[in-house]
Amino acid sequence: MEYPGIVFCGSNNQNGGLWEVTNHEFGHNWFPMIVGSNERKYAWMDEGFNTFLNNVDTKVFNKGEYYDKPDQQKSAAYLFSPGAEAIMNTPDVIQEDFLAVAAYEKPALGLTILREQILGEERFDYAFKTYIKRWAFKHPTPWDFFHTMDNAAGEDLSWFWNEWFFTTWKVDQGIKDISYPDNDATKGAMLTIVNLEEMALPVTISIKEENGKTGIVKLPAEIWQRGDTWTFPYKSTSKIAYATIDPDHNLPDVNPENNSYSGLPIPQGTTASTVIKAYLDAIGGADKLKNIRDLQTSAVGNIQGADVQLVTRYKMPDKYYQEAIVPSYNNLVVSHITLNGDSIKARQVNRDVQLDDAAKKMIKLKSRPFPELDYERINQNITLQPILRVVNNELAYEVDINIGTEIHIHNYYSQKTGLKLKQTIEGANDLTVEFGNYEGINGGIKIPFSVKAILVGQPIEFKVKETSVNSNPSNEAFK
Repeated sequence: MEYPGIVFCGSNNQNGGLWEVTNHEFGHNWFPMIVGSNERKYAWMDEGFNTFLNNVDTKVFNKGEYYDKPDQQKSAAYLFSPGAEAIMNTPDVIQEDFLAVAAYEKPALGLTILREQILGEERFDYAFKTYIKRWAFKHPTPWDFFHTMDNAAGEDLSWFWNEWFFTTWKVDQGIKDISYPDNDATKGAMLTIVNLEEMALPVTISIKEENGKTGIVKLPAEIWQRGDTWTFPYKSTSKIAYATIDPDHNLPDVNPENNSYSGLPIPQGTTASTVIKAYLDAIGGADKLKNIRDLQTSAVGNIQGADVQLVTRYKMPDKYYQEAIVPSYNNLVVSHITLNGDSIKARQVNRDVQLDDAAKKMIKLKSRPFPELDYERINQNITLQPILRVVNNELAYEVDINIGTEIHIHNYYSQKTGLKLKQTIEGANDLTVEFGNYEGINGGIKIPFSVKAILVGQPIEFKVKETSVNSNPSNEAFK
């Protein structure tokens, strides 16, 4: 099933949203009311500190009732957007659409990374409490904060303060190669990782061997002092099935596609056609799928404490409708797309969107619930990559489909189940969607009941609540 790329973020319900707001405002008793930083000049010392503390509090409040672990990989798109500005810029000159990132989200994430990935919770908490004690009822500058943290933590962190607060550098860690001494896997393995952007951060790698053994390797940021490539030994006793950098998605990596590496070739005899057939069989079989004349799903996601409702409709052969609204914001229409024959229209945040030919072609591609049924017609443009990929710690086949020279589709199908795990589309607007929790519906078919995408620039997970099959909706439902 195809879904759009759309985006918001947040807790599971309205009570969660209320908790977030209340918790945040409580925090302002400390920043900037007791530790009196200049919020007009350094907004991040007010809102950023407070957002960081809110995130820590939410983990423990009421046993984490309102805590959802964020996927920081998906936050990279807006943290490092083309219009990104440095946190240390004066708030008055930061562009309005980036101020929330520069003042709230990015400084909060930086402190989280410092606490969880660099210093450790005990050392960080001691240093942060020392800062509060030293500067309570005073007026610290950013340099007072930096120096106090360095002093109390017992470490020169100037490299981190510079890259995170003074620049717009990006994070891109990747795995380049896995090799074996004397080409003998029983003697261990050598893994080569790379740092492809300017920002240096610690590295966490999860490793799984073919014999089922697993391990975690943690490397400090200092490995990047001598260059952008690092090779280290791993005491494996069999071939490595796959290795994954940042398996828990704690870092805002701008290119997570290179975070995993298997090096395992696809089984002999496997082709793009056999992979596609296995997928179609896994969701019900081609015959049943061809009998689906129309399909509607209703799903709910959450962004910043607000529910987002997503309705998607398909009607063969040429009708498609998708609308995402926020009911609590006077039914704000976040995204609205319709295809009715040759007519294609789109709106975003209550504004009409002008579509070029490539964008229209992208919408047409998404307008069929099971596009794999049509792949046999364009098999000359389909390629199966010879190496297995890794998607969410699962080995997968990558099937690439080129639509002309403008659109390139990368589909990832589980080697184990045949189900589609992820799709990436490169074209007018790049799009990545992840699929999970496949369940059966009327018609004897399965669809993903969990869909992770990007809606208006932020990550969101939609969970399907209702479905309707072959109900023959009127053409009016596609306007």
